[in-house]
Amino acid sequence: MAPKILTENHSLDALYDEVFFTLAATAADPEAAKFSPSFEQLLTKQWQPAVDKERALRQAILSAQAHCMGVARRMDGWIDRFHNALLIVTNNRRDVGDYTRYFAKPPSAHKRPALSIQLQTITEWVSSIKSSSVTQLAALGTELETLVTEGTKAEQALRDAKAKLKDFRTIGARKALFDQANSLRQATFGALATLVYEQPKKCLPSDWPSTFFRHGSAERRKPETQKLLLIDELATLRAAVADSEKRLAALEAAEQRMLELAAQRRAAVAKLAELEQQARATDQAAHSLRAELSHKPSRASR
Repeated sequence: MAPKILTENHSLDALYDEVFFTLAATAADPEAAKFSPSFEQLLTKQWQPAVDKERALRQAILSAQAHCMGVARRMDGWIDRFHNALLIVTNNRRDVGDYTRYFAKPPSAHKRPALSIQLQTITEWVSSIKSSSVTQLAALGTELETLVTEGTKAEQALRDAKAKLKDFRTIGARKALFDQANSLRQATFGALATLVYEQPKKCLPSDWPSTFFRHGSAERRKPETQKLLLIDELATLRAAVADSEKRLAALEAAEQRMLELAAQRRAAVAKLAELEQQARATDQAAHSLRAELSHKPSRASR
């Protein structure tokens, strides 16, 4: 059986295992030992540089993702501070244009999306907030402008890093490594098969060439076995999805509870302010009555 074709979907470690197995297998057989150095050279001269390059590209993606998440966290904090400042300006009213201009949806809706989606909504806030006549809001607008600029650069860096990895895998050095490995494996198999027929006196078995290449157990599985494995895999995936949906529902319920508690707190603060105002009015009325009672009535002239 000819060696299987390795695709770019295989990991570099999987390619290493396939190549190293053939390297060791040919080195251990005097009739095939001459083929071993080609596989050793492939690993030392091309596989290791490809591994180093892929690791560097993946690190670039991770770094960009971390930067995006950092900007998103700071953006979430900015939204909370801006929301609180806006409530002060509107005297806690949420039905006025100054509020609904930015928060037609609750603040949490602007914090939930990924940074790229968040930027699409918030970027157009910058000019209007910066031009506010309220000093605190204008300062927040300047801060938002800095965050938007940084976030836009971070998102672009992430897109660039992903594109470079994709090119490396599909048209770059990684793709070239897989192509060369496949070519070497097929050529070696053909050369080994030729030896079987060119040297009949050595009595090499017909399957001798295939013994120098690994053949995955999946290739030997019966359809029924593969079907059962797929059913089991789907069951595992469904369980994972169900668990994720359960955890998401719990997070959304907790978020809704926090919103309700925040609304209750705002109502309590408003009620306290009302009672304090009533108390001040009552104190003022009592003070006026005391002043009135402190004046003695003048005696009527006889």
